[in-house]
Amino acid sequence: MATTAGTDTQPQPTFTAAQVAEHNTRANDWVIIHGQIYDVTKYIHDHPGGIEVLVEAAGQDATEAFENAGHSDDALEIMADFLVGNLEGYQKPAPKRVIHLAVPAETVAAPLPPSRSPSDSSTTAAALAIGSLATLSAAAVYYASNTHPSLSGPASKVTKQVLSHLPQTVNGFPAGFLAASALSAGVSLLAAKQLSTFTQIDHGFDRFPMHKPSTKEPPLAVPAPSTITWLNPREFQSLPLIRKEEVAPSVFRLVFALPTKDAVLGLPTGQHVAIRAVVDDKPVMRSYTPISNDSDKGVLEFIIRCYPDGLLTGRYISTLKAGVDSVHFRGPKGLMRYQRGLAKQIGMIAGGTGITPMYQVIRAICEDPNDETRISLVYANRSDRDILLRKEIEGFASRFPKKLKVWYMLDKEPQGGRKWEYGVGHINKDTLEKRMPKAGGGKENKVFLCGPPGMVNAAKAMLGELGWATPGASAKMEDQVFVF
Repeated sequence: MATTAGTDTQPQPTFTAAQVAEHNTRANDWVIIHGQIYDVTKYIHDHPGGIEVLVEAAGQDATEAFENAGHSDDALEIMADFLVGNLEGYQKPAPKRVIHLAVPAETVAAPLPPSRSPSDSSTTAAALAIGSLATLSAAAVYYASNTHPSLSGPASKVTKQVLSHLPQTVNGFPAGFLAASALSAGVSLLAAKQLSTFTQIDHGFDRFPMHKPSTKEPPLAVPAPSTITWLNPREFQSLPLIRKEEVAPSVFRLVFALPTKDAVLGLPTGQHVAIRAVVDDKPVMRSYTPISNDSDKGVLEFIIRCYPDGLLTGRYISTLKAGVDSVHFRGPKGLMRYQRGLAKQIGMIAGGTGITPMYQVIRAICEDPNDETRISLVYANRSDRDILLRKEIEGFASRFPKKLKVWYMLDKEPQGGRKWEYGVGHINKDTLEKRMPKAGGGKENKVFLCGPPGMVNAAKAMLGELGWATPGASAKMEDQVFVF
């Protein structure tokens, strides 16, 4: 083992890859990230991505998994406390080359002239015809009034009034033609304007009323994309806490006010944000998925469970007071960016507060009238009183029965005579086989997983037995089974 200069000018020891590989257990967990070696044993329980991700990477180079998970610069700041040394012989990879392809000027298409509707063309043609006719008519009126005064009338008077503004050298037929042209221009404009009201043709289905009223329930309105998005992926920004409510034992609903009532968060569906705080003079950062989306203008809302021994939740979030405290956020973060058409069927397996990313996707699908994705949700909790967002989830299931099916699992059946018509016990293979989409559907079917590490690992194993491709330590969008 050798030593090398560290970033704080203190000498850092170096280790070989073989030496790092010896630290490959939950109780002795070292990982390599960008040539630096971290002892993450004490960080396992605080890791936002779960315990098993770090355990699977123990004793190995986790650089690729670290990058794929979308960690921010703050993650490296947090990891600095766990740095134990550098990897012997590590060479920083060369930066990737970016090639810019020049587009020849002659290949750039010239902009097309603005198109006109058929009614525009017909109106223009009619105006030209009327103008030509008016010109000839006005010339004839002028000539007749000069040769036969008895035929003088309003038209000839108008024509002569126009002539009064012409030079005296212009007379005879040229004068008559000029006056006729001026008169015809005004007549043409008036005639074209009136004619357009008769020739205007409504396009599409708006022209005809519906002959049969729709029997479908009107879809929920999907707001147009807003230009006032608040999130910043590089800088932390603070928001005031305006409401805090305990919705289950040690679980809080937290609502923060965005800067304006029309502002939206700007978070892609399925992604999360980072919360940063200083606890015991040390920066602490964790990631959470909001339950609000861009339909909820002016607010940012979370459901967060606070653990008594949790550094951020127990020592910070649980102590926040509405109307007094503000919290720092940054994002978006994460690898999931749900879009319509990602899959035809999505199975969801959630436990506890792991429902939050699932709820975000459920909202997106149910609130989009053009999204026909079908969802099967299996949601596990200790008791029925621990079921989070139950009213909202069942509301979607009731309004959109073809889109969302829900099945709850409880550790024990409710006491006190409360009726229970769902599952009891841990999620098992039979439950998944019955409630989840069939495996082998290629990209048509997917399963989303989020919850306690024990439940997630057990579910991954059972899904593998049912034919699903087992995901790796780092989630990818193309995975059949995606772990939040």
